[in-house]
Amino acid sequence: MTLRKLLFVALAIWGIPALADGNLQGGLDAEKKRDFVGALAAFQPLAIDGNAEAQYHMGLLYIDGVSRDMNLAVRWLEDSANQGYAPAQTRLGTIYVRGDGVMPDMGKGVDWIKKAAAQGFADAQVSLGVIYWNYLRPPDFIQAAFWFGKAAEQGDARGESGLGAFYMRGWGVPKDVSKAVYWNRKAAEQGYPDAEGSLGLAYQYGSGVPKDYSLAIYWYRKGAAHGNLRSILSLGAFYANGWGVPKDYVVSLALFDLSVDKLIRTDRLAADDAAMNQRILLKLVSEEQIMEGKSLAADMQRGGILPTLDSYILQHHQSSDGGEVEH
Repeated sequence: MTLRKLLFVALAIWGIPALADGNLQGGLDAEKKRDFVGALAAFQPLAIDGNAEAQYHMGLLYIDGVSRDMNLAVRWLEDSANQGYAPAQTRLGTIYVRGDGVMPDMGKGVDWIKKAAAQGFADAQVSLGVIYWNYLRPPDFIQAAFWFGKAAEQGDARGESGLGAFYMRGWGVPKDVSKAVYWNRKAAEQGYPDAEGSLGLAYQYGSGVPKDYSLAIYWYRKGAAHGNLRSILSLGAFYANGWGVPKDYVVSLALFDLSVDKLIRTDRLAADDAAMNQRILLKLVSEEQIMEGKSLAADMQRGGILPTLDSYILQHHQSSDGGEVEH
C-alpha cells in the first residue's frame, strides 16, 4: 500500500474527509493548539502536492501527534529533506543519530544535519555541536566549538552558551575566561537558563569578572526562575552559608530538595557536588527543619520558586551557626 493510500485510510478511520485545498497556516494554528487531526487535514493535501514545509509537519505529526508511526514520519521527513528543507534535514538527522524508532546511523544522521547547517540553519549547527561533544567517543571538541561558534555568530543563545562553556574549559579553543563570560552574557541576556547559571558561577568565583556575590545571586535567581537546576542548587548553597543573603537552612533545604535528585539523574558533572552539599547540610539541621524545608519546597513548586522564596525570607530571617556548605 502506498504512503498516499495509507494516509487516506487513516483519515477515513477518523471520519475526516481529505481537503481539496490545504491550508498551511490553518495547519500550523491547529498544531499549536494540539488539534492534531485538524492539522493533519490541513497539511495532507499540501504535502501530497510536494510542499516541503507541509511534509515536514506531517512527519512531526507521526512522531508526536495523531499517532506515533516512525516509518511514516521518516518517509515524510525524507520527502521534505530531499527538497532541501533545513528543519526536516535536521530532525531526520537527529532521528538517525539517536536511533529514534530506526536503526542508529551516526554517519547518515550527521550528513543530513550538515546539509541543514550548511544553509546557515542555527538549530542544525547547535545539533552538530552537541553531537560532536556528547555523542562521539572520544568527543571532537574542535568540531563542536566550530559549530557552536557558527550558531553563536547568528545570535543563537544555545550556540552562545555552548561556546562560552568551551572557552571556560579550553575545549576545542584556547581557554579564555573573558570570552567565556562574553558569550555567556549574550546568551543570558536572552534568558537562556544554562548561561544564566554560568554567569552566576563566574561572579561567584571571579572568573573573567570581579568576584561579586550580589551579581552571582542576581544571575542564579534568573536561572532558578527558568528552572536551571544548577542555579537552584547554587542558591541553596548561598542560603546555607549566608553569602550575600540571610543564612537560612530551611530555604537551603528546600532548594536542594528541588534540585539534587534531578541533578543526580540528569547532570553527571553536577551530581557529586549536589549530593555532597545535601549530605553536609543534613548533618547541620534538625528533623523539624527538614520537614519545614520539604514543606517550603512543595510551596515553591506550587507558587514559583522566587515569589515563594522572597515571601518566606520577608517573614523568617532565621540565622544558624554551622559548617559551610561548599559549591
